[in-house]
Order: sequence, then structure tokens, then C-alpha cells
Amino acid sequence: MKEFAFSIYGTPIPAPGVPQFKGGGDALGQILGLAMSFLFLGAVLIGLGYIIWGSIDFITSRGEKEKRHSARRKITYSVIGMAVIFLSYLFISLVGNLIGITLF
Repeated sequence: MKEFAFSIYGTPIPAPGVPQFKGGGDALGQILGLAMSFLFLGAVLIGLGYIIWGSIDFITSRGEKEKRHSARRKITYSVIGMAVIFLSYLFISLVGNLIGITLF
């Protein structure tokens, strides 16, 4: 089913479920917020993928010291990366709120 918007006397009626941008200075914050949300989601999914990959490598290392060490490094670096992602999310949210732009 296709969704569309009607306009009555120049006032648009938004289609249900379609994000609407208000326009003006707030539109930039909304667009940046949406883009940042997608970037953070992608980074978190990549980080979780590396954690799972490292875990599988750790399980399948069969006690080999080098493979186990490599898998442990993958897990450690991906956990550090996830911490950096969440701290940057917190930092950007705080700075955005201080200057009056709600990004998320």
C-alpha cells in the first residue's frame, strides 16, 4: 500500500509513519540526528559482529596459544571500541544539549 500526503490550502497533511521535518533551524538538527543515529547503529552492529567473531575464534582455537591470543585481542579491541562508541554518543548528546540542538 502506497502512502502519500494531501495538501489542503497549502498546509501539508503528513502520511502516517513517514518522518516529517519541521523546517528552519531545527531541520538541520533533525537531519544530523537521524544520520548520527544510523552511524551509531552501524558502529554498534559492527562492534557486536567483531565480538561474536572473536568469540567463535576463541572457541575454535582448540587450545592453540597463538589463535587463542589473537581471538582474545579481537574481543578486547572490540569491547574497547564499543566503549569509545558509547562515550562518543554521550559526549555528542551532552554538547548538543548545551548548545541547544537535540540530535538524538
